[in-house]
Amino acid sequence: MLTSRNKGSAGNECGLNCIITASGLTATLTPMRGGQGDPTLDAAFSAVFASGHTLIMLPYTSDEALAKLSAHLDNVSGPLEQRGAVGITGWNGTLASGTTLTSKVNAPRISCGWHAGSALPNGELAAIYGAVMASESDPARPLNTLTLPGLDITAQDNWPGRTEQENALMNGLTPFEVDGSVVRIVRAVSTYVKNAAGVTDRSLMDITIIRSLDYVRLACRTRYTQRFPREKLTDARLARIRSELLDVLYSLEQLEIVENVDALKDQLRVTRSLQDDTRAEATIPAAIVRGLHVFAAVIYLM
Repeated sequence: MLTSRNKGSAGNECGLNCIITASGLTATLTPMRGGQGDPTLDAAFSAVFASGHTLIMLPYTSDEALAKLSAHLDNVSGPLEQRGAVGITGWNGTLASGTTLTSKVNAPRISCGWHAGSALPNGELAAIYGAVMASESDPARPLNTLTLPGLDITAQDNWPGRTEQENALMNGLTPFEVDGSVVRIVRAVSTYVKNAAGVTDRSLMDITIIRSLDYVRLACRTRYTQRFPREKLTDARLARIRSELLDVLYSLEQLEIVENVDALKDQLRVTRSLQDDTRAEATIPAAIVRGLHVFAAVIYLM
């Protein structure tokens, strides 16, 4: 009998495999079960709230744990704190159970990597997936085809086909695929699928979109604090702020993080607040560059 050292649900995720080389012997494996009572996360999230992290890899996939992660990410990334972050988790179960999980999460700041039939627990999948995401410095560049070092090569009957991969992607689950002796990311998506009205919404499908928006906000905020640390609120100052923000957008366009700045620059406005006479308000159009994920072609006989 095997007993996991972790008494929580993570122990249920330990993969078991038995190989018998002696003739005349058989074995029956029963999946790990019975683990429950995961650690509470409130103290951990409270301790790191002000640390300025950009990625959190979560080993737990319970509804409660993921709901707390989503709330934490929304709080640190919101308009007051403005420390944009995303969360990573993993899933080694079936497609049906994985999409059930992501449909409950439905968070634009959480991505769940799916490696069906893996012997590794979800926490290790999350750690490897998160490390690969952290290695990409360009927030708008897709993670497609990046290798996931350390992941196990699963049995072939666990490999999802293209139809299953598309099903996963459309339901907020990031599929991994075995390619020879390595495992790669197919396409990194967020768990966000439907808006508050329950309507399918693809605007924040790829995890690169929210990360790029965070990057744009940080760039604009950094320029503002550099140029206007102690200023009076005048019309001339508002015009200068707009000029600096426009310059930031042009720089981001050169980095291919945003596009169509000239076409959208008339929508960049910096005005006085109608409710607070000490406040300047800006609307900043950010046409985030999307990843090239789909190539479609028609071949016809001449």
